[in-house]
Amino acid sequence: MSESATYQLAPQNRPISDYLWHRAYGNLTLGAENGWNKRAEKLKAFCPELRAAALSQGPIAYGIYRMGSDPELAFDEAESPRRLIIHAPNVHSGGGAVLLNAILRASAGSREVVLICDQRMKVDPEAQSCLITRRFAPTVFGRLAAEREIRNITTESDLVLSFGNLPPIYRLKAATVLFLQNRYLVDAAMPLSGFRLGARIRLSAERVWLRRRLRNADRVIVQTDTMAALFEKRFGRKAEVAGFDSRQPESVLADYAARKKLHDFTYISSGEPHKNHRTLIEAWSLLSEGGVTPSLSLTLSTRDSADLLALVEKTNSQKHTRIVNLGQLSASEVDSAYDSSGALIFPSLGESFGLPLVEAAERGMPILASELDYVRDLVVPAETFDPRSPRSIARAVCRFMKLPPDLNVSVTAGDFLKQVCEEKH
Repeated sequence: MSESATYQLAPQNRPISDYLWHRAYGNLTLGAENGWNKRAEKLKAFCPELRAAALSQGPIAYGIYRMGSDPELAFDEAESPRRLIIHAPNVHSGGGAVLLNAILRASAGSREVVLICDQRMKVDPEAQSCLITRRFAPTVFGRLAAEREIRNITTESDLVLSFGNLPPIYRLKAATVLFLQNRYLVDAAMPLSGFRLGARIRLSAERVWLRRRLRNADRVIVQTDTMAALFEKRFGRKAEVAGFDSRQPESVLADYAARKKLHDFTYISSGEPHKNHRTLIEAWSLLSEGGVTPSLSLTLSTRDSADLLALVEKTNSQKHTRIVNLGQLSASEVDSAYDSSGALIFPSLGESFGLPLVEAAERGMPILASELDYVRDLVVPAETFDPRSPRSIARAVCRFMKLPPDLNVSVTAGDFLKQVCEEKH
């Protein structure tokens, strides 16, 4: 079917691109006498993007609208895939943004996609094809506006992907799939005490939201068997497991071992409490006390992790550790961080997926990680440890570095006797 093909849009035949062109400029002349102006009015906001995509991708990518017998515009599913509406008003950074861009890239050019997102979300240029974006402020009022928007634009022929861990407030006309990534919303055993007051309030409210509005999701997808088991235990219904990687299939990675490494270890992670940076920093302090000083790079936001960065500075000063912070990184900078590091260390207390584990494994990069189910769901690490024990982490590092695992400072019998006999004042 070519772009020049003609479709029945009104009493007279017009090409769909011609229809979109006129509507984009507020000059709807088709079918006014037939009473479907009101329906067409709903399309007005989308028309500039629709026209551009129709001209570049062909009308099949956006579906064919035709006159019904009553006369109504209808979506012809036999000619085109269902429109996909991705509802992600609370995603703008971190692993969520990486995965969202991966989905947008995968859908580019194949169907009409509407993205409802945070105004801070940076969409990959490769994902812009056939994408209609609606941005909302990261406020309570902005979130409510996003919920009203998705209620107003969905039809029975659409497919909705709720990407931000929470189902829609309203029951939608369209089939709705919830992609649930945040373990804090599912695992009641994970305490919120490590968060600041505002974050604790937000997460508590989101737990209530998920519990009370879960009925608005027809399907739930998680990324690991561990998350699926937690979800079923908490909510009494099953979730589908579909873990996916953010990398494009054509990515070709050079031999990791052949590259020069600037840092011995890296921890690609934000600074939330469950990421367990404090225990990791304490482990590096223990290593230094035992005369072992591997370098470690972190990726903490200077704005959100000031307390952790102060701890890093204090530990470097007092214990002579070699910990550096690379800051919050872009996707290309994350690649560089992997390439310049000898191994990934991952002491997180819990993850819904654990994207850095997959990214490191793809590179053939050695992984030292928590001995927890979410890790074994994804990779086989070179070394594991108890993530709540700084000494266990330190010993795993020593094993990996082929050093004696006992970090206790040994003394001779004479020194021991001297210490016993020494008078304390």
